[in-house]
Amino acid sequence: MSSALESAPTVLDSVKISIPEAGILLVLVNRPRQLNSLSVEAAFELDSVFKWFDKETSLRVAILSGVGKAFCVGADLKEWMENNKKGVPMKLPETGFGGVSFRHGKKPITAAVNGPSLGGGCEMAVNCDLVVASAHATFGLPEVKRGVTPFGGTLPRIIRTAGRQRATELALTGRTVTAQEFKAWGVCNRVCEKGTDAVADALEMAKMIVENSPDAVIVT
Repeated sequence: MSSALESAPTVLDSVKISIPEAGILLVLVNRPRQLNSLSVEAAFELDSVFKWFDKETSLRVAILSGVGKAFCVGADLKEWMENNKKGVPMKLPETGFGGVSFRHGKKPITAAVNGPSLGGGCEMAVNCDLVVASAHATFGLPEVKRGVTPFGGTLPRIIRTAGRQRATELALTGRTVTAQEFKAWGVCNRVCEKGTDAVADALEMAKMIVENSPDAVIVT
C-alpha cells in the first residue's frame, strides 16, 4: 500500500485492495472458492473500503472486481440458509449490497466484470458508475428462481437505461445475459476483446479519469 495515503484502510479478510497506479484503488472480492459470493462480513468489508475510499484524498477512482473466475454471484446462500434456520435476519450495510447498490459516494467506481455477475453481484456491477466486462462475462438476476426478489437498486437503474420491458424480462425470467447483450442495452460501457483482462481495460479508463480535474469529476 502506498505511503502517500493519508489514512490506513481497515484490516480485511475477504477483500484485497491495492493501488496499481497513483490515485487508483483496486478492490477485489477474495472468495474465489465461493465464486466471490458475499458473506455478511464481506459485504460490510466492502462498505468499509468504499467509505474509506471516499475520505482518502489521494484516491480518485476505484475499480471493483473479483479474484478467480467470477465477479460475484450474489449472497453466500449457505450462510443465508444457516442464518434463516437460526432466525437471524440477513444484515446489509446502509449503502446496500457490497457497499455499492445504494451508495451515494463522491468518487467513481468502475466494475471490472471478469466472469459471472449474478444476483447481488449484478446489483453491484450495474450500480457502479462504469461497467467494463470481459468477453465471457455474464449478468443475471436469478432471484426469482430461488423465491426471493432483487432489492439492491438494479431494476430502477436498468429501467432508466434500457427500458422497463428489458428490466422486467430480467427479473421475471431469471435468465442470464451476455456482456455483449448488456452493452447493446447500454448498461455496459465496454466489452473487452477476447482474451483481454477486464481489470486491465478498466485501469486504462481509470487513468483517463485521473488526468482530469478531481473537483469536476466529483461534481459530474
